[in-house]
Amino acid sequence: MINNKNKLEQILLKWIYQQRICNECETRIRFGDIECPHCGLDLEESIDEWIIPLANQISSLENSK
Repeated sequence: MINNKNKLEQILLKWIYQQRICNECETRIRFGDIECPHCGLDLEESIDEWIIPLANQISSLENSK
């Protein structure tokens, strides 16, 4: 249980600190931004692209129990 908790923490920290770039103007996106601070591009579609791999990693961790 503790080992899975540590793995989950590592997955989440890696995901939070992973650098994200705007698809339109290549500006760095900060954690929590919902639109690009430079060009104003709505990041909702990009968030889906970022969340799905995170959900898959967490799911595979749960399935490995």
